[in-house]
Amino acid sequence: MPSAPHPDTYKAYAFLEKGGDLKPIDVTWRDPQSGEIVVKVLACGVCARHVLVVLEAPLYSNCFFPFRDVPSCPGSRDHRRRRRYTGDREDLEGRTTRRRRLARWALLDMLWLSGRQFLPVLLPTAVASVPDDIDPAEVAPLMCAGVSVYTALRDMNAHAPDVIGIHGMGGLGHLAVQFAKAMGFRPVVLSSTSEKEELAFKFGAYKFLDGSKVNQAEELAKLGGAKVILCLAPDDNVVQSLVNGLAPGGEFFILAVSQGGTVPLGLFVGKRLNLRTGGAGTAKEEEETIDFVGAHDIKVLVNKFPLAEAQKAYEHRSAARFRSVIIP
Repeated sequence: MPSAPHPDTYKAYAFLEKGGDLKPIDVTWRDPQSGEIVVKVLACGVCARHVLVVLEAPLYSNCFFPFRDVPSCPGSRDHRRRRRYTGDREDLEGRTTRRRRLARWALLDMLWLSGRQFLPVLLPTAVASVPDDIDPAEVAPLMCAGVSVYTALRDMNAHAPDVIGIHGMGGLGHLAVQFAKAMGFRPVVLSSTSEKEELAFKFGAYKFLDGSKVNQAEELAKLGGAKVILCLAPDDNVVQSLVNGLAPGGEFFILAVSQGGTVPLGLFVGKRLNLRTGGAGTAKEEEETIDFVGAHDIKVLVNKFPLAEAQKAYEHRSAARFRSVIIP
């Protein structure tokens, strides 16, 4: 079935060479096939994981980069963005008046890595539903960082009011503190400086431990030990340095991947500790995350960039305190 009126081409940004910058390209419109939907981008987040794309380009450049500047055009393959259906709106929106269907990410890697490049379509199974009254720029990080933290806290072996260590106070960390507080835990922020101490307490931190001033593991032990430590900032030595701060039977949950590091297996065995990893969740879990944020008035902090500054937004990701989001 032909799609609604649309331009013949639309703008995107792509990594065209290994180690290169994001470059603007024109993409030819393709009508959706049976079982596919057309979407458009309202906001597009930037994740540290995108570094992998830069390092492997042009291997991945055909399946990546996501940033589109025509509001009526289809949305991106990139998995952390809010997208709205544009097509059979009566069928999709007739099922609910409060929510629209928005794209999610977990199934998209296989879809695009199978050779379908820059396609302006998605599978209906690759969407989540969000309320209309939420700022798209704030939804974008919830579909990556937000759901990662939410599912980690929800599924971990802890019960309120257990102490939860939160290593890192950036894009994931500022959400983790608020989520943990709302769930009844006692979030203890573990930071390398005191720069974000005021912000941590504003968001509900129970304690703030500056690693440049105190031994964080010892301070956690004085509190009875953390039931869980969430590692939300890349650090090769994080497990080694903080493991003694876990309570017996505790969990070390890694959501930020570093390039190396060691795990003291003797301590893990002796204290019956667990090492877990995780990532973004399913469409249903993304919907639960967004609903949880709305129910508890959780604040999502982002840095906004126009599409023309896509490369600047990407460069900003490593130095930014919070998630960069590109607004078409």
